[in-house]
Formats: sequence, structure tokens, C-alpha cells
Amino acid sequence: MTPEQVRRIALALPHSEESSHMGQPDFRVGGKIFATLPAGRGLAMAKLAPEQQEMLCAAEPGIFTPVPGGWGRRGATRIRLRAADEAALRSALLMAWRNVAPKKLVAELDGARAAAAPIRLRRAKAEEAEAISRMIVRALKQSNARDYGPAAIARMAADFSAPKIARHMRERLVYVAVRGPAIAGTISLSAERINSVFVDPSHQGRGIGLKMMRFVEALARRQGRERVCLSSSLTAVNFYRKLGYEGEERQLKHGVETILVGKALQARRAVIRG
Repeated sequence: MTPEQVRRIALALPHSEESSHMGQPDFRVGGKIFATLPAGRGLAMAKLAPEQQEMLCAAEPGIFTPVPGGWGRRGATRIRLRAADEAALRSALLMAWRNVAPKKLVAELDGARAAAAPIRLRRAKAEEAEAISRMIVRALKQSNARDYGPAAIARMAADFSAPKIARHMRERLVYVAVRGPAIAGTISLSAERINSVFVDPSHQGRGIGLKMMRFVEALARRQGRERVCLSSSLTAVNFYRKLGYEGEERQLKHGVETILVGKALQARRAVIRG
């Protein structure tokens, strides 16, 4: 990423303005700084809450590092632009913007994003294997890290490398949830079970996981299946319970614990019109 790309992403956020402080460009909303561009260093700085900083630095240590004492008690988070991809940069700047923006602006942004381009589900394309892999690894590092240690996260991430995603596409039905050009999630269905359910961290909490599950359950029903199952991470098991999945069998594979859950599929009743 480049400073110009930082500028483009930051200024695309509602009511953002570019200013300067101590001779370096910064980006503000409501007069408050949420990001800066230290001159000539290949870096950006974002104003993140401590828990946000901890999460991003643990998930992507090659991109994010803490700066103690920057911006007072909260500190600042340094972003190495050469190592960052657009999704990571966009996620960090959005967090920083939300931290300082007036609540009314945050609510307006959430409403606009909810009403933006609809989520569409389609079969994944072979050339998307790398993008799907990056999205899954991001979700593992940012969402699953609260339930698994670094070694387990690394083992899970290795199972979703681009070559393995490409192989999955040849062996099972792999779908992606897309919003505009962005891949927001993925899910697949094999002969045995539902597999690889992931939503990009920047799109979580908007019903995408539910939409993907309903889609695949309907597909399984059309195939004549009476039941579906999946291996849930510890992170996601409560989500599946709310969808009616049951089971407590714990599985351990390569040091990674999951829970086997399943659900009976009810046949759709025909509607009889008089």
C-alpha cells in the first residue's frame, strides 16, 4: 500500500478531512484526528482503542505494531504500508474513524452500509483461491484468536492456503458471498458435511453467515438430504446452536479442538392455493 492509497481510503469515510499536525498529514472527523501519515517513512498511524490494537497486532504483527505514548493513554498503532493489504488497512482506518466520529455519523454510516450493495452468493472461481485464503486467515487471526492459541491458529491457517482452497473447489461446492467486488464470506458443501464457513471480519455482524447457512441448507435439501452436519470452531458454536444445530462431540485434529454439530432438515411444505 502507498500513502496515496491511505489518503483515498481515509477520505472516503464520511465527513473525513485532511489536515496537518507538526508538519505531517493527518485525517480528521469532527475536528478529531483518527489517522496520520508520518512523512517519508512508509508508515501510517491509526488511533485505535487498546483492545483493537491488541487484536490487530496479534493477528498481523508484520503489519501492525504499537506505539506507546502516542495519542495519550490509548497509544497509537503503526501500520507498515509495504506489508499491508487493502483489506487490513481499510479495517484499521474504519476502526479508528469510528473511535472519534460523532455517534450520529457512526449510526448513519452503519445504516448506509446496511442498505448498500446487497450480498450475493455464487460459486467461487478458481482465480479467487488466493483472495479467499487471505480472507479466511484474516478471520482466523482476528475472530478465532480469542478461543485458540497462536499455534492452533497457525495450524488452521495452513489448512486454508490458496492451493488447498483451489483443491477444495475441485472436490466440493464452494461458494462466496460478495458485496460489489469484495469477497465478504465463503461456505462450501461436500458429500459429507458443510465446510469452511467464514465471514471477513470487516463484514461480520451483518447477517452474512446466516444467509450463507440458509443457502447451503436449502441446497442440501434440494439434493435430498435429511440432515447436515459440520465441525464447529469453539468461536462459532453458539452461532450454530441458534440455528438449531445440536451435538457435543468434541474432536481433536492436529491439536485443534472442534465440536461436531448437526441438524435435521425439514422438508418444505407445499403451498396449496384454493
